[in-house]
Amino acid sequence: MDNFYYNLLNIGNKKLNKEEYFKLISKVINEEVEPFIETSPDLSRLCIIISRNINSKLKELRVDSKIVNTTDLYDMYEHQFILSSYEDNGVIKHVLIDPTFIQFRHKNNDYEHLLPIDILLNNGGTILASNLIKKGYSEINDIDLKRYIASIKLEENIDNIDFNIDDIIFERKIK
Repeated sequence: MDNFYYNLLNIGNKKLNKEEYFKLISKVINEEVEPFIETSPDLSRLCIIISRNINSKLKELRVDSKIVNTTDLYDMYEHQFILSSYEDNGVIKHVLIDPTFIQFRHKNNDYEHLLPIDILLNNGGTILASNLIKKGYSEINDIDLKRYIASIKLEENIDNIDFNIDDIIFERKIK
């Protein structure tokens, strides 16, 4: 059934194999982030601009993607990221794209304040955190998405995040 909905939502979109898909995602992220690195190496406060630029480029390349604004999900700090998906051997896989997540790590040995990176790591999101900081994207499942949203929301318990990827893709507003 997932395959049916994926194909329905992605009529006309480019069919890429997994390797091509990740090369394209990396290329687009690098192209869209590079102009900001010199003036803002941690990409602080650039999530809206960068996510819109990346999403626009992905749409031009006919790659399935959707911008998500956290304020559309919960009453919380505004942050934007992208959800994208691809098909791998008949299975739909989802990718979270957020090269600006790097702004949520500790700077200058300031470990006094709880940051999204801490919550993500405390909730078992080590691979997700590493991928977002190093590559700007990560393949995810529903649990990873809950970990990510909890980290941005500064919610330490992922059980308080009550939606999944399909809720966002099909735009079911939660709260």
